[in-house]
Amino acid sequence: MDYVSVNLTGFSPENVELYMTRFFQGNTEMVEGLKNRLKESKILTSLSTIPVILMLMCLLWEDEQKLPEAQSELYHKFVLYLWRKHCIRNGKQDQSDSDAEFIKAISELGQTAFEGLCSKETLTDEKLVFSESNFTHSQFQLGCETGLLTRERLRSKLNMISSVTFLHKSFQEYCAAKYWADLFETNPDQFHCTLMQIDSWYLLLSKMELLKFCCGVVDRAGRIDIILHAIHLFKLNTDSMNTDDHACAEVGFFSSDDIKKDLLPILNLLYDSQITPGDGELETTQQHDQVYTDSAMLPCGEQQQSPGGMLSLAQAVKSLFSKGKLSVFSTPPQSMPIFNNFVMSAFGEPSLSKIKSASFEYDDLSVAPLDVVTDSLQCMPVILKVSIYHRTDYTRAGDVDHQDHNMKLLGEALSSLSRLSTISYEGRRTCTNIQPIVHRLSLSSYCPHYTHIKFYSATFNITHMTHLLSKTMHLKKLDLDKNRMTPSDVMSILDAIQSKLEHLSLMINKVAEAIGHIDHIMTPHLQILELGESSLNEEHITILSESLPKATNLQELDLSDNTVGMAVAPLAQQLQYCPRLRKLDLAHAHIPDQGIIEIANRFVFLQSLSWLDLCGNDVGNGGIHEVYKQLHHLTKLQRLVIDATIDNQCSALVKDCLSAIDETVPDTGRDVIDLDTDMYGENSVQLLIKAASKHANQN
Repeated sequence: MDYVSVNLTGFSPENVELYMTRFFQGNTEMVEGLKNRLKESKILTSLSTIPVILMLMCLLWEDEQKLPEAQSELYHKFVLYLWRKHCIRNGKQDQSDSDAEFIKAISELGQTAFEGLCSKETLTDEKLVFSESNFTHSQFQLGCETGLLTRERLRSKLNMISSVTFLHKSFQEYCAAKYWADLFETNPDQFHCTLMQIDSWYLLLSKMELLKFCCGVVDRAGRIDIILHAIHLFKLNTDSMNTDDHACAEVGFFSSDDIKKDLLPILNLLYDSQITPGDGELETTQQHDQVYTDSAMLPCGEQQQSPGGMLSLAQAVKSLFSKGKLSVFSTPPQSMPIFNNFVMSAFGEPSLSKIKSASFEYDDLSVAPLDVVTDSLQCMPVILKVSIYHRTDYTRAGDVDHQDHNMKLLGEALSSLSRLSTISYEGRRTCTNIQPIVHRLSLSSYCPHYTHIKFYSATFNITHMTHLLSKTMHLKKLDLDKNRMTPSDVMSILDAIQSKLEHLSLMINKVAEAIGHIDHIMTPHLQILELGESSLNEEHITILSESLPKATNLQELDLSDNTVGMAVAPLAQQLQYCPRLRKLDLAHAHIPDQGIIEIANRFVFLQSLSWLDLCGNDVGNGGIHEVYKQLHHLTKLQRLVIDATIDNQCSALVKDCLSAIDETVPDTGRDVIDLDTDMYGENSVQLLIKAASKHANQN
């Protein structure tokens, strides 16, 4: 017999809504009520994509018009619902006593479920398919009659094979958790023995659903033991990385590689346990007296321990955020609501009170993430740096007004932070309206202390922005890339700046004739100037060049994607007054071959250059020859990017340099040589310089 392997991806949001509509047979009130309940909880929303869970949600909603928030309580109601429907079918009207008996039976059924998930031989192998003989007759009958177990019979040659599975793996995990939780009372040694067998962070992640269910049903002392054990394994895992990556507390992850640093599993356990810090201050269990006494689990200066030689739950949770840096991502979908629940709990403020740098990155279209940011900032009184990355835009009906309201609340939270110095908000795709934030920051009595401001792909009122800039007397970095600013807007921005900037970026805006207002920015303090794709032409470049002698400490200059043309000649001449320049980006700047020759002849004054991009210009035999000829002056160069259209009439120098990196000149016709030394290995720049120096010495 041939079998087909099927990957079940679950329902899409559209499938979920269609299923609910069909389940309630067009009852709009029921459908809208359940939809609104799911919108309130991303945890429930994620569970609703599992067809069998959605079916049970619909059944519960039809019966009670409410759903619990905690996953363990949700499943408790699920199994009681199945039991009560079974009782009604069999004429048992008084269910008050039988409910308790059924919960006890669930624990007995859970022994088989537990042994399938936590084999005595190894915890890594899980058994999800059973035979009838794995259960007692009464367990099997009760499981099948209520729907917790399903049986499938297959014929194999002459024999009938019967396989038994739980309704869904999550129900096996719930039943197993009930059995394991009961062991905490009846056989605590066996409970802790199994817990200690989970001896690595990766193994703990594989048993996370079982642990979450157990935290929801076990005695509170058992919950504390599970959470402390998880924290212990997390710290062992991050300490073994031998990198600085774990110096930042991370909730959620940007890529799958970051899962090993993700604190979300621990916050999930806290959430499902529904316990408070006070539960762990005095309660300890003798099984762990030697496990959690490591003072390294505590922030510096807080090495005290709770009575009994064990860290309190509050201390252990606080230690996770002791590095002072925090990153929160919206992947997986539960990360934002779970983290928000943590922030609003009694753990939140004590744990986050020492955070000095926080970043929030999300791509959800809803307004919930802004609530999370605002609530979090209110727990961080000493924070210095806040970064917000919004990777998509909100466009759904009704979201815009709500988003504006939440932007206002976020602006109020930011403006109230007395130590804040760095603010970064990065939108994506279409520009995000951050006007409420800018307005409230401009009114803050703390804005004179701001040193770094970055607003990317955003829109705001220029009057409020100029008011903000006029008050930031200590501003060092201003980054306003891709903000749809006109030349008039840029003029107002430049004129409002009162500080000695070290870094100015106005990329992907229409700077154009506003370039004449940049003169007072060009001081010895300026180190980085980024004006890529800012509608500059040769006249504008000439005006800018006249100011360069004032910026004697300039280290990076980006004029890419502008029309530099032959204005590169005065530009190259004035760059000699910037001896510390290490990065020069003139990519796609419409520079002709003669212009490339002009810039190459100034390499002798640019000996600090480590990064040079000349790609996308009209470079021919003469330009590439002069670049290679003068290359020996750039002894610190690490990366060169240039493309040239050359033929076999190019110089011997060009041929030798290309040969040094295994490139060849076309025998006939013309060809484009794309050269990015990063693509040719670490030593490619040195090979080119060596070849160029050889020719220089010969001549």
